[in-house]
Amino acid sequence: LQDVGPRPRTEVLAVRIGGLVRRRFVVSEEQPVLVGRAPEGEGGIVLGQWLNDEARRWISRNHLHLELRVGEVIVTDVSTNGSGIRPGGSMTEAERIPLAPKQSRVLAENDMVELYPGVQIGRAEELPAGASFTPTSVMAEAPTMAMRLPRP
Repeated sequence: LQDVGPRPRTEVLAVRIGGLVRRRFVVSEEQPVLVGRAPEGEGGIVLGQWLNDEARRWISRNHLHLELRVGEVIVTDVSTNGSGIRPGGSMTEAERIPLAPKQSRVLAENDMVELYPGVQIGRAEELPAGASFTPTSVMAEAPTMAMRLPRP
């Protein structure tokens, strides 16, 4: 068996949409990852199937480029509309840092990238499945129907 040297560093990231982790993926020093509505090429993270119409219009086909350099996750916005960084996972609007198209930033330990409100990417261990999203009612997401009963 040949020794091919140390294993490349990896970081497990997760996509959370509407409060639910929809997908986990690995970024390594050898394998950067494209995330978007329908990214081109192999290994891209496709979000289209979980997005509503408005989010689908906002999020570019190729929206974010994620890479690992010297153990740090580097986020580069490759979209048309830009993204935002949620420092420490804060959902306070005043703390959101805009990430303009073509801009790069190191993703700190608890930071999340927000492609569109409710569509976030962060380190998997920082994004528990049910994190900070509790609809007021279980029925909030259910399809509804109004019925008018005939008068007697």
